[in-house]
Amino acid sequence: MNTHDTELLHKCTTDAFAGTMTFPQTVQHMASIGVRWYSADLRFGGKTHYFGNGEIHDEKWPEWTPLTSCPRFNGERVAAAIRAIQRGKIIYPEFLREIAEAGVAVYTVHLQGRKAIYLGADGDFHVEPFPQ
Repeated sequence: MNTHDTELLHKCTTDAFAGTMTFPQTVQHMASIGVRWYSADLRFGGKTHYFGNGEIHDEKWPEWTPLTSCPRFNGERVAAAIRAIQRGKIIYPEFLREIAEAGVAVYTVHLQGRKAIYLGADGDFHVEPFPQ
């Protein structure tokens, strides 16, 4: 991984938080530099990117207040937050707050598998295929 790659991942994060980069754009940028999947931890506020060559890169979220508890998982609320961000009704920080309030502790995005998996603290989950 080179400086350009880390700068691009940082830009993906800051632009997503500003509402100027969409999820499809973010995924396209990540795939272009070899990210295979990433894990987002809502408790600590950041993502770990896993590259196909075995490298790993951590990226902290700006202005994220760490979670002190994780509510009971509500898959319907998770799905509603996903639909809201897909329709452009909310931006990434709001999406993160919505899914945290719906009981998501961690989510993973699998670029080659074209899906995201949202996990609650008790093992409940919601699988969301990428939009076509």
